[in-house]
Amino acid sequence: MIKEVGFIEITKKAIITKRTKAIFATIVFVAILFVVDQILKIYFSTNYGLNETEKVFAGFLNIGYIRNYGVAFGMFSGMKWAIVLIGAVISILISTVLVKSKQVYIKIALGLVLAGAIGNLFDRLSVGYVIDYLQIPILPFVGSTIFNISDVYIIVGCAIILFFEVRSKSNSKNDMPVQF
Repeated sequence: MIKEVGFIEITKKAIITKRTKAIFATIVFVAILFVVDQILKIYFSTNYGLNETEKVFAGFLNIGYIRNYGVAFGMFSGMKWAIVLIGAVISILISTVLVKSKQVYIKIALGLVLAGAIGNLFDRLSVGYVIDYLQIPILPFVGSTIFNISDVYIIVGCAIILFFEVRSKSNSKNDMPVQF
């Protein structure tokens, strides 16, 4: 048995410590986002009646409380267990890529997507539907749609990845922009 000493041992400890800290930071980031999501959902579901909305800034922001039994735009309503299964599998895949990624923007973006997915998955498992409460009527295509902060996390996370992908492609045609 060969015992490693000196520089090699210190380097391995440094790598493990750095990786452990990065994983811990990512878990804390996702957990904080999840808690914020759940606090907002509890607030709106207890302070507004079902299907009640209120104009906060006329024509710009409405808030309220609805139950979404489907996914985006209410699609696939009534398919709770299929949605839960797909959401769980996607969350596991995102977690795996997130832990292995070396790029900070990927960690942040996938952390946002994971927090959003877990937030909505938690709703489906705990109450049977997703609690939605935000509406921005001026947005094209989605103006009448009510959504929640988990949805915003997912959209922002995907937008970050898209932004860096497009930026990387314009800087270099041959390099792989996202390294996992």
